[in-house]
Amino acid sequence: MRNANTLGVLYVIWHRQVWTSAAGWYYYSGAGDDPSSDNTNHVHDSVY
Repeated sequence: MRNANTLGVLYVIWHRQVWTSAAGWYYYSGAGDDPSSDNTNHVHDSVY
């Protein structure tokens, strides 16, 4: 997170939480009741 601007990271989703540089970490409800939908078994990120 410290190098997000340098690396071009827009957001990270991990373990039912989302991180953005503007808001920090906040709760993410996910799309279901399984590890894949709740992003507890993998990380999503977006870069520019």
